[in-house]
Amino acid sequence: MFTASNFLALHPVNASNTISLEHISHKLLEIKFINKQEATWRFELGDKFLSYITFLGCSPDIELSPHPSKPYSYITLSSTNNIQFHSGKNIKIPHCKHCKKSLDGSITLLKNNPIKQPINCLHCHHEVDILRLNWRKSGFFAHCAIYIGNIYEAEAVPTESLLAKLLEISGFEWKYSYLRQPI
Repeated sequence: MFTASNFLALHPVNASNTISLEHISHKLLEIKFINKQEATWRFELGDKFLSYITFLGCSPDIELSPHPSKPYSYITLSSTNNIQFHSGKNIKIPHCKHCKKSLDGSITLLKNNPIKQPINCLHCHHEVDILRLNWRKSGFFAHCAIYIGNIYEAEAVPTESLLAKLLEISGFEWKYSYLRQPI
């Protein structure tokens, strides 16, 4: 089974929002965003997938169904009991809102930092609320996420229709990020 290294990730705007995998998978099946289950919480693309995702550029070469010898797109649903930091090799380091300097050195503190604890900027020493940092669509904090595999950074975006459906399904707003080889 193919495993992608690039993802379009859909996640709640508010990191503390969560939804059960059973509920969201049932609703995504109803709207035909996902189809047959390939593995645990991993699904083939649904018949209406292309109605909910807009591809940018001239002609993206994307395989819409499982293929034995080519990379293909699929959807994985993820949920955890605790808020997790999701990022990849394409991470864009945020800046301190107080001194405007990069939080690069401070970010290493995220790896083992309980989410409830703020970090301090290594430059100006102001307390930084890590849940409010701007990762510029390259990282996020969340309990839950929808990963669309084999979508490269800025190759596709969710439609307003999909974001509205996710709001209707979950009761909270969603946004998106791109992750390359999540770490």
